[in-house]
Amino acid sequence: MIITRTTKSLLVFLAVSLLPYAAVTSAGIAQDQVYQTQDAAIPDRFHGTWDALESDCSGFSDARLTITAAEMVFYESVGKVTDVREDNEGALISVLASGEGETFETTYRLLLRGDNLLMEVAGTNYGMFERKRCPQ
Repeated sequence: MIITRTTKSLLVFLAVSLLPYAAVTSAGIAQDQVYQTQDAAIPDRFHGTWDALESDCSGFSDARLTITAAEMVFYESVGKVTDVREDNEGALISVLASGEGETFETTYRLLLRGDNLLMEVAGTNYGMFERKRCPQ
């Protein structure tokens, strides 16, 4: 079978569309964890600009991430918030993202550790990404 970019995009879309609840478990998030659905707005505590731990936050970085109430802005994509679920430790943020000519839906688990952001992509084995908060 030959997998073209279109076929790959469709497969990713189908897989990701099933993610919001079931695949969260495969990302290392406890299955029995209770989340409360909030308005589709990212909580204030996660707002700001975040970058790689070794970054000086002064300029270009492909690890840079800006979070507002309504979106997550990455180096090559922008995710518009579609759903937010909170628990005592963090939040599951579902976004409809577009970048590099593709549109996809994904869910991120956000946690704070001190002044650092821990972020996990649901349905993957990437693990947690840690970023530091940049000065305003």
